[in-house]
Amino acid sequence: MTESFSTPPRRSLDSPAAGGSGHRWIDDIDALLAGGEDESDDRRPAAARAGFTGHFDGAILMAACAATAAITRLDERLAAASPYLRRGWQERWLLRSTIASMALDGRGLDEDDLRLDSIGALPRAADADLRVAREILSLSRHAARRTATKNLFAAPRLMALLRPPATVIERRLRNRRAQVDAAIEAGADERFLEIIGQPVDRVVARRGLEDALDPNALDSLATMPPVLGAVMLLARWHATAAPSLGAAPGRILADHWLRHAGLTRAAIGGIAVGFGRGARQDYEPCRMDTWAAAGLAAVRRSAEAGLALLNSLESAERAILERDACAIKRALESGERTRASRRDRVFEGLLHVLVERPAASLPQIQAAMDTTRPRYQRRTQGGIADMAAVPAPSIENPESPPLSRKRAGEEVVRRHISTLERRGHVVQMRHREDGKRAVMRIYRLVGC
Repeated sequence: MTESFSTPPRRSLDSPAAGGSGHRWIDDIDALLAGGEDESDDRRPAAARAGFTGHFDGAILMAACAATAAITRLDERLAAASPYLRRGWQERWLLRSTIASMALDGRGLDEDDLRLDSIGALPRAADADLRVAREILSLSRHAARRTATKNLFAAPRLMALLRPPATVIERRLRNRRAQVDAAIEAGADERFLEIIGQPVDRVVARRGLEDALDPNALDSLATMPPVLGAVMLLARWHATAAPSLGAAPGRILADHWLRHAGLTRAAIGGIAVGFGRGARQDYEPCRMDTWAAAGLAAVRRSAEAGLALLNSLESAERAILERDACAIKRALESGERTRASRRDRVFEGLLHVLVERPAASLPQIQAAMDTTRPRYQRRTQGGIADMAAVPAPSIENPESPPLSRKRAGEEVVRRHISTLERRGHVVQMRHREDGKRAVMRIYRLVGC
């Protein structure tokens, strides 16, 4: 599970200056840009204490301030959103970050294919690009689920995360420390770091990882504003660990540095998204003269893209609810009291599932809503117990008995899905047929 959005992010113990923004790094950058004119606060900015002002000019600090403002704006909006909306946003954001990260490495994959593959509904066999995307997405999800980020920046733990224990011998080891050691010392494995598409020399990879995550270097990065520290961490990764471990893990670490430094509540970074088609040529972490400005601009653009994704999710949900409210009003005016008395709970549950999941099949939707579980009752007479409850026969139509609760739940979900599809709120991504009968339909929200 990711860090709770309701818990405020870690802040410095230093209190902000009177009249400040309330965020330490914004206040520090403002003080630097002001040239230290405000002498009422004798607390030296963290940036000045670290001495990095000699390496970055005012334009870089302005870019850092703009990126910080964009990231914190997205973080606050997500903190105010409902839990299922946050989960839906994060799942979609990880998908987009994975596709963007692959594009930076020269690999292409359609986002809808990755959506379908994540729920086991892709109609074709996995190719090399899809296997790479699986590993990047899996690594991103593992990192996002961690409540603490400290172990992500420790070489032994990250080495184990890059190659999770998978052999029978490792699974039998109950001690977690033994599992980590076994994962690090294991022999060659085709699945180890498949994200770079070639076998990995573990000794060289471990050496590069320890160099990239050197504690002294991380302490130096911690003195910078978090957005600038994330950008420079990615540059260090490319200079040390990327030749043996690939660039994708470094981008994931850079994204999580924002949470590690206390700027955000959860993993909302996505620097790869910021280097879209129009800025892909600016992705040159080895060029120190231009990288800081390009990286900070990408962080700002990624935060803006994340905010746009959140707005699209909220707009889609709001449009569906408003359309349903109009339907209830019309039903009330026409005298349909049953429909107009209240909004259908099944409809609300269906909407929550569609918002929370980037793609879902009809059985998965029904399972998430618990509409496929029959209701049981215990019969004390007749010697039969725990039999499924059978509804009483219908008086109006005795020839056709009413549907069971399981069947009724399925029909209600299908009816709501058909209504949303007819209104253009959901799209059917694909369906698998058995002869002339469709046995699986995959749905997703339009524009999300």
